[in-house]
Amino acid sequence: MRKRYGSKLLAIEPTRPPQNLGNNPIKSFSNVQLSKALKFFYCEAVNFTDITIDTNTAGALNSLNVWDRTNNLVGFAISNSMFSNTTNCAKNGGEIKQLFKGKTNYTLHDPSPNAHQVLSQVREGGVLPSLDGENVPAWVKDVAAQCLQLNEYDRPSAIELSFILKSLGP
Repeated sequence: MRKRYGSKLLAIEPTRPPQNLGNNPIKSFSNVQLSKALKFFYCEAVNFTDITIDTNTAGALNSLNVWDRTNNLVGFAISNSMFSNTTNCAKNGGEIKQLFKGKTNYTLHDPSPNAHQVLSQVREGGVLPSLDGENVPAWVKDVAAQCLQLNEYDRPSAIELSFILKSLGP
């Protein structure tokens, strides 16, 4: 299958996984401009330690929803948090902004933030706990996901949480 994007022709083999940034030792994603027409962004198993992008590229990424894991290559897929140094970002006239806000538990943040930055990230819902440990029971992840909903009306009240925990108890 061939698809034309602007003046470039891309060959896509439907029986092979898509070519992407995933599973690469890439550490830096800087000075890259992505089109507003971006449809698919795959970066699973990539440990970005420096991501510096412009407002338009951030907008293109933030317009994507989570990929539904079908052959329809639309959306984004990431499996790690991304880091950006606040000082380097400021040198380029930028600031740290949340990517994929409310769409994933992974975040974009400074690897050594100050207290104000941490408080701001918590307030915006950008800092969430990782519950990917091998000994974390599925029910803990489910209850935590309910409690961490961004919309307060979607989270259980203290009384509701008490009933949930009692129903799961021994």
